[in-house]
Amino acid sequence: MRNRRLPVFLLGAGSACLLAGCALMERGDAFQPSENTALVGADGSLEWASVEDLEGGDYSQEEMADFAREKIGEYNASAGAANQAESQGEESLPVSFVSAEIEEGRAVLITAYDSPSRLVEFAEYIGDYTVPFTEFSVLPAKEAGEELSGVSLENAEGKPGEALSGGGWLIRVQGQGVIHTEDKVSLISAGCSLQDAHTVLTSQEGVSYIITE
Repeated sequence: MRNRRLPVFLLGAGSACLLAGCALMERGDAFQPSENTALVGADGSLEWASVEDLEGGDYSQEEMADFAREKIGEYNASAGAANQAESQGEESLPVSFVSAEIEEGRAVLITAYDSPSRLVEFAEYIGDYTVPFTEFSVLPAKEAGEELSGVSLENAEGKPGEALSGGGWLIRVQGQGVIHTEDKVSLISAGCSLQDAHTVLTSQEGVSYIITE
């Protein structure tokens, strides 16, 4: 009998993540996260990358993709949109299927969202606790206003810094997880850990802030 085991990120169980590349992050140096990662584009868009070692599972890539599309379509319909997983023309969907791959026993799923908060809503809808965030927002840093009043920020060298009124994005989350930004990270709040110029591990407690260049 075949082991008809779906990847656990489609069944609401934990997973590790190792991604060879992402449609959102098409820079010259391919980004390779080692765990579940939120991907914030230069335009403020959001994708979520998940991957799991199947450990002998025998679920085909096509079956995984079909199941993901089904769940995404069901959620979109519940949110008042079309019961589909991929946009037609310029139509925007709450959640969109980007890609699904199984290669050398590793399953990779990438999904995109019409707003950052939708990531949390969709994870709750399908019971996916691989998403560690309970809140997620992205807004122009210049519109932060009083949001950053009293927040301690530091730059890549660990020195205190202040948010500027120019460009860049302010990413605000609750929950500890990895966030990779297409633009370089300029400032992070206390408790966050800068892993490289584009990647941050957010704080385990409280609200985390990331400001991009």
